[in-house]
Amino acid sequence: MKPFFAPLVAATLFATPVMALAFSLGNKPYVQPVEGEPAAEVSIDPGLGIVGALNFNEDGCYIGRTGAETLRVHAQRKAHMDVQIRDGRKTCTVTFAFTPQEGHQYRVLQGLEPSRGGQCSVMVMGKAADGADATVDVQPFEMRVRGFGCLRASE
Repeated sequence: MKPFFAPLVAATLFATPVMALAFSLGNKPYVQPVEGEPAAEVSIDPGLGIVGALNFNEDGCYIGRTGAETLRVHAQRKAHMDVQIRDGRKTCTVTFAFTPQEGHQYRVLQGLEPSRGGQCSVMVMGKAADGADATVDVQPFEMRVRGFGCLRASE
């Protein structure tokens, strides 16, 4: 008699390398705007971590990421981003989306959510119309599998 979980194990052993191959073959980093295109700048303090801009194809599936301490992102378009924060020996990743305004500079700051047991969070600061710093509204999202080899942002 075959064990009940044998088909599950076989499917997992087959699917894992196939999905890894699909993601590695489709890795297309986020293309930052070139000179003359509407752009904004997103940065994080040096040594705190890395900010990343995520790239999705026309079907909305994740296809790549570009990460650095400072990135140029397309303005007037929703930007899906992640932040990898290093805190001592731990690293946490926070995902968020927002629509940057042309010519604005945004700074990602580390935060903690006391209501969620001190879980890692971020706050995004930007320049308001009068030049003062203002908190930017961001929408958290999760990456979820949506079909074979397709990860999508789920807000």
